[in-house]
Amino acid sequence: MSAIISILSFVFGTIIGSFLNVVILRYHTGLSVWGGGLAPYPSGARGAGSFCFSCGHKLSACDLVPVFSFLFLGGRCRYCKSKISWQYPIVEILTGLVFLSVVLKFSNLLLFPYIIYSVFYILAFCFLIFISVYDFHHKIIPERPVWIFVILALLGSLFLQVYGANEAISYQLRALLAGPLMAAPFFILWAVSRGRWMGLGDAKLALGLGFLLGSSGAITALFLSFILGALVSVFLLIFRGRRFTMKSEIPFGPFLVVASFLVFIFNLNLPNLWLVA
Repeated sequence: MSAIISILSFVFGTIIGSFLNVVILRYHTGLSVWGGGLAPYPSGARGAGSFCFSCGHKLSACDLVPVFSFLFLGGRCRYCKSKISWQYPIVEILTGLVFLSVVLKFSNLLLFPYIIYSVFYILAFCFLIFISVYDFHHKIIPERPVWIFVILALLGSLFLQVYGANEAISYQLRALLAGPLMAAPFFILWAVSRGRWMGLGDAKLALGLGFLLGSSGAITALFLSFILGALVSVFLLIFRGRRFTMKSEIPFGPFLVVASFLVFIFNLNLPNLWLVA
C-alpha cells in the first residue's frame, strides 16, 4: 500500500468528517446542511455555509481546515473567542481513521471489486459515525438515517461477497438472518421494559449492523458491545460518582458502532475463538 494513498485517504476522511459535523449539528434544527435553511441564522448570517454558533460570524476557509484550524485557533472562535466543541476534531480524526482503515483492509485497490467494497464500507461507517455521535448528544437514534443504513447494509449483504465469499443460498440465508439475530436481544429488552431499559432505535441499528457483519460478526459485536458498555459504566461510576449514578442514561448506540468497527477491521470472530479454546 502506497504511503501517499494512505495519507490521502486519511486527509480526505477528515474532510468528510468535517461535513459530518455540519450534518450532526444541523440535523432536525431547521438549518440546511448547504446553507439557507428554514430557521433564521444567528446574527443575520442567513445563507452562510458555516458560521459560529455563538456569535453567528461567517467562517472563512482558513477557519474550516479539518483538525488544524481547531489546533491553530486553540479551540476557540477567531471572532468571539468562545470555546469550540472537541466534537469537531474528534469526529474529523475518527472519520479519517475509518477511511484509512478500510483502504488498508482492502489494500488491492487496483482491483475493481475492492474499490466497490471500500466505497460501500466507508459509506456505511460514515452513516454509523453520524448516528452514534447524534445518539451520544441527544440520547436518541435518528429515524431516517438509521433506516437508510439498514437498507444500505441489507443490499450490501445480498450483493457484496467480501474476499470471494461463496454465493450459495445457505450463505445468503445466513446473511439475511444475521440482522434479526443481532436485533432480537435489543427488541426483547425494549418490549419487556416498555422502552425504559433500551430504545427501539438500538434494535434498528443492530438490525443494520447484523446485515453488515454477517452472523458470526454480529454475535461477536453484540458480545463486545456489552463488554465495552459495562467497562465504561464501571469507570464512570468510580471516577464520576457524583455526576454519574446507576440511574444515569447512557446511549448504547456508540458502543454498538465501536464494537462493530473493531469486529470488521480486525476480523474478530467469537464463535471461532470458542472452537479453538
